[in-house]
Amino acid sequence: MAALDVPQAFRRGGRKSHQEWLDSGCALVELMAAEAGRSDLSTLSVLDIGCGTKLVAAIVEQGLPVGRYTGIDIDGALIAWLNAALDEPRFAFAEVPARNARYAPDGSPLPSLERLPVDGPFDLISMWSVLTHVTPDDAAFLLGAARAVASPDGLLLASVFLPEPSEGGHGIYDSMRRWFDRATFDEQGFADLNPRSPLKWAVFRRDAIVEIAVAAGWKVEAIRPPSPVAQHVLVLRPA
Repeated sequence: MAALDVPQAFRRGGRKSHQEWLDSGCALVELMAAEAGRSDLSTLSVLDIGCGTKLVAAIVEQGLPVGRYTGIDIDGALIAWLNAALDEPRFAFAEVPARNARYAPDGSPLPSLERLPVDGPFDLISMWSVLTHVTPDDAAFLLGAARAVASPDGLLLASVFLPEPSEGGHGIYDSMRRWFDRATFDEQGFADLNPRSPLKWAVFRRDAIVEIAVAAGWKVEAIRPPSPVAQHVLVLRPA
């Protein structure tokens, strides 16, 4: 497969090299397939919320099978680039014209949107590094909007920052304990760990994010512990 040649400005994830970045994307795709009980994504319709470019680059450059992949993101320039760079029927991309204190401070509030700019149903919905950078209100909107386009037996996977130590030491709490020692959680069980850099580290207490997910129409099948691939992972099914 030819390289997608993603501009550096559109790469996220903090990996040191192109190969490490691709490997990280491949690991997430493998995790998604495993949680869906499949060997790959060849028979699934996938919605990647907050898509960035890492997963699609891994799929394209490594030749990973996918039935249908739809990526949405608040970065309009990134979405425009993806639409211009990839002209394949199995891929589709759309902008979510919304505000985020970290990534798009000038947009409209997410909850003011009626719906996501996509039509389902989707078998598998992913939200990697999305709930880790949003407020409780935005998390509630995104989980509710995702539920509206999920298939009846669909699956949603979302990484989340939880204020808990992990056995393997891969969680944000394990590496940033001093930040948590001075963190203040609000009545919603939420803390913006570094207010000087808004929503860089958005942290939810376990019961708080579970409550938001359940209110949005999901049942929590599991919360996977942090690993080298991802932080805590919510595994959700339609209620």
